Amino acid sequence: MSRSTPVRTSCDACASSCATASVSRCSIASPSSATRSKKIARSRGCSAVSSGASSRRNGTARWSTTFATRAQLEYGVRRSVTNLDLVFHTDAAWLDLPPELVGLYCINPAREGGVSRFVSLVTVHNELVRRHAPVLPRLYRAFPWDRQAEHAPGDVKVAWRPIFSYDGRGFMACVNDKLIETGAELAGEALDDEARASLTATRALLDAPELRVEFTIERGQVQFINNRQFAHSRTDFTDAPEPHLKRHMIRLWTREEGRRTFHG
Repeated sequence: MSRSTPVRTSCDACASSCATASVSRCSIASPSSATRSKKIARSRGCSAVSSGASSRRNGTARWSTTFATRAQLEYGVRRSVTNLDLVFHTDAAWLDLPPELVGLYCINPAREGGVSRFVSLVTVHNELVRRHAPVLPRLYRAFPWDRQAEHAPGDVKVAWRPIFSYDGRGFMACVNDKLIETGAELAGEALDDEARASLTATRALLDAPELRVEFTIERGQVQFINNRQFAHSRTDFTDAPEPHLKRHMIRLWTREEGRRTFHG
């Protein structure tokens, strides 16, 4: 494995990314109590900083284990830190260099719900070619993305990126129609009919049961996914009332290029 660049992480494991990577599951040893405290972890040449508490510096959230109830989300609050269901998305889709590989380690699963779902964005792209070819060119042009307040104070709140792109090295996809909708609101630019039609067609394929795989992650399991060619989602969940049994996941972001910073 070549040396990779941890982007945002609180995990003790990493793996090389692969353009044809699919979802995998494996069991690893149960973590010690030290897992919840800040430490430096090294695994197969990759260094990672983990923290059991949220931290914001220059507007960037490093990691958080705070889970909210079903309530109105305030601006900048990630839906992933609530128990609400998540639409199909790729992580940090608004970045110029989004994470290549996303890992998730389960310390405690939810008491009920929280089913993981995955879909190949290469498959979605090819199904768009087959079923909705007229909308495809719009998906290769820029959309406004809400940066979710993950930027320094005073920076612009919106990034402009296409959903599909090809840079000569490979295909890359970034999806999250919720962030595009709020991005359009923040930019003060309404999405036109062409943009909405392309998003609607994409969302329908993302939600198609025949194109996805799903499973419920269990204690001690790790899932890895190619974040640039697969989208993931999670159903809503009910947490345990006991503090030591509450849902606790550790996420790893890594990439093979760019600087050792969130933005790369």
